Amino acid sequence: RALAEQVNARLRFRLDADARLRTAAQLLDSDHPAHHKAGRAIWAGAQHEADRELRDRHVSAGQDPWPLDGRYRAAVRYAERWGLPTPSWSPRERETPRRSTAARLRQPQR
Repeated sequence: RALAEQVNARLRFRLDADARLRTAAQLLDSDHPAHHKAGRAIWAGAQHEADRELRDRHVSAGQDPWPLDGRYRAAVRYAERWGLPTPSWSPRERETPRRSTAARLRQPQR
């Protein structure tokens, strides 16, 4: 098991995100359940890394990384799932709570 972890760690450094996505796609096409599980894990890691790289590019270009934030994506998915209007938040709205929220927070707990 330790040897397998060492090999996986070495491969993780040698493969870029695109190569890992291709490898994950090949594993997901396999007939073996263990390959599917490994493919999903590799795919999730590569997608997470790609999201971080995109966020870093936005930050280094002086753009707001807010649309790439996981909370925003989760709110959009929730809204789409339940047929609600999708959120269109700006960074200022995120930092300053709305008046109704501020009033609700000031009320004593029951």
